Amino acid sequence: RVLVQTVGRADLSSDLGVSSVFLCRYSPQHFRELIEKVNLFISIRLFPPKKGDLPSPVKCSWWIPSAIKMLAILYASNNLSSPLLVDYKTFYNESLDHTDLMTEYYAWQSPQGFVTM
Repeated sequence: RVLVQTVGRADLSSDLGVSSVFLCRYSPQHFRELIEKVNLFISIRLFPPKKGDLPSPVKCSWWIPSAIKMLAILYASNNLSSPLLVDYKTFYNESLDHTDLMTEYYAWQSPQGFVTM
């Protein structure tokens, strides 16, 4: 938890080297579990089990970007390891298959509101 909170509030470029070197020391199993937990966090935030289980997205808009930064650090750490700790496919989040990425992209590009074409 502490690492995720630190990454969430830190500049990715300044922490990438230090965090990557530290995370390279994890066992492959522990490293995989950490990736799975971050992906599960993203999935639950995007698709909460029940309405009202989590704070509104307005109050916690930094959660998913922070988790993505954490995955970037984990990915960089994995690439620094020889041999790799996990296969690149481990980073794939299947819950994203259930989102309309183009709608999300247009909404992100137009924060005032998404206009259909």
